[in-house]
This record gives sequence, structure tokens and C-alpha cells, in this order.
Amino acid sequence: MIHLITAENRHLYGPQIEAMHRARAEYFVGGRGWTALRVENGQERDAYDDDRALYLVGFETSGEVAASVRLRPSDDGSVLSDIFPHLVAEGESRGPGIYEMTRYFGSRARRGASGFAVRSALHVATLEAVVERGAGRLLGFTDVAALTLLRYTGWRVRPVGLPADYEEGTAVAFEVGCAPADLAETRARLQLAGRQLFEAPAWLPEGSDVLALADATNVILNAPATGRRKAMTTVREVEASWQPQGDLQALIARMGERVAA
Repeated sequence: MIHLITAENRHLYGPQIEAMHRARAEYFVGGRGWTALRVENGQERDAYDDDRALYLVGFETSGEVAASVRLRPSDDGSVLSDIFPHLVAEGESRGPGIYEMTRYFGSRARRGASGFAVRSALHVATLEAVVERGAGRLLGFTDVAALTLLRYTGWRVRPVGLPADYEEGTAVAFEVGCAPADLAETRARLQLAGRQLFEAPAWLPEGSDVLALADATNVILNAPATGRRKAMTTVREVEASWQPQGDLQALIARMGERVAA
């Protein structure tokens, strides 16, 4: 599943967030040549990596970052409205209900056909995240040369302005349909009917294995019926053999001694 990392659950993803920022530096600075970006300790960050940023990250089974994108509400500013306002000619680029999508990338191993599955899950999860937050508009921008690749995302995409040059190329802004009907259509196009977004509960203690928890959730939600039955049988067997309070007879005896005292 695709992990949704928020300000509330970031304490569960310390190493993973650092890995994501390192992967961003590799992709955007090392690969794309965006040398104006700020890189410190090998990690790329900007002013929009704040508490309002939402990170969607797909992981390999090894725990390495496979693909990621950043979402952020734009009512207090956005990359498009603050730096590239000339790219958006139709509608507003900033305001309530408008989300911006930036820093989309796939790892080196997931930039071709081998990454289609995880990228497809990311595309569905992106719409799940904004639909659940009541977004009315989802904007992004990309190099003109990459615009044709958006046809393989499953999204309903349309340009919202004319291309314009920037230091490293020529960019164009686009809008992604983000209504519930668009989510349903994207799921159908990519043949991913089940939920792809996993949001770890903020109440989990630091050190929890959120990657394993997401895998278990994926099995329960999306695996074929036979796979779900096997998984739930194992869970029930473990639960039946485990006493959360340990030796209950000894515990009851100690409680009785305490009351008597």
C-alpha cells in the first residue's frame, strides 16, 4: 500500500522520511539538474516541507523508497502560486480546497515498466487522499517533454496554461480531476478496485513497524478471499495463544494480596 505521512504520524517514519528526502535529491538535483534546490546532508527540502505537507510514499519490500509525491493545501501559498503563477491561466492556483502536487518521482529501479504497479497504486492513493479531504482542485506541473506520460497515470488530466521556460527546461501546469467519480474512473482504468492508501494511526508508539502493518492491512483489504482467510487464521491462532497480561493466576493472586493488605 501507499503510506500517507502527515504531521500527526511522522514520528513513526523517521528513517523513511530521511530516505525520501535523499531520494528526492538524487532524482531532482542529481538526475534532473535542478541545482537551485536546497540540499543539506544529502536531503532535498524546501519551504513547503512543513507541517501541512502530506507525503505519499510507496516502499519496496526491503523498505527502500520506490515512489513518492507531495501534496499540500494551497490556501497559504504553493509552488505554482508563489514561484510560477504565470503557468496557471485557468482558475485559481491558490485557495481553499485547492491542493498542489509536487516532487513526484520514482526510484531508479521504478522508472520504467517495472514501476508501473507501484506508480499506479500511488496514482489511486493520491486521489483517495484528496477526495477524503474534500479537495475541489488538484494542480501540478511538469516538463512539457513529460506531459505525454500523464496518459499512463489513469488520471483525467488537462493543461491549465501555456508552457513557459524555466532555468532547466520548459514547464506546463495541469489539473487532475479529483472528484469521487474521477477516483472511481482511475481505479477502473488501472484495475485497482481496492483501497491503496494507508494512514498509520498517530497513536501508535514510535518504533512501530508501520511497513508490516500496511502489508497486513493490504492483505485484509485487497487479497483474494483464500489469502485473507489464511491471514486471519494465523492472526486468530496467535491471539488465542497470547495472554496480554501474562500469567493470570499469579496476577490475580498478587491483586488479592494487595486488597488484603
